[in-house]
Amino acid sequence: MLIGKPTPQGYAVITNRATGRIEKEADTYTCSHCQRIIHVPSGKKIEEVGDICRGCMAVICRRCSDIRAGRIPDVASSGSGPVCVTFMRKIEAEEDKEARRRDLLRSMGI
Repeated sequence: MLIGKPTPQGYAVITNRATGRIEKEADTYTCSHCQRIIHVPSGKKIEEVGDICRGCMAVICRRCSDIRAGRIPDVASSGSGPVCVTFMRKIEAEEDKEARRRDLLRSMGI
């Protein structure tokens, strides 16, 4: 169970280069599933621009939230319902796949 709100991972100040005026200020979070930067302006809740994944209990962006909820299709999903696949798990899966490929090539003498 998530208690309280997550601590921001950063703070963004977006300025207009021509005028030097501040256009937008927001807390920032990184999506646990795709590594997008999520801007949460003051006064807004995370749920308005993203969500909390109940699988990894981390902040995720709106797109990943929609994929998880089945509102948009995910080409990587098996269609068995909401799946939590963090970015680190994706990297580890690619590393495992590459290691298996190298082992296969080595066993073939290549």
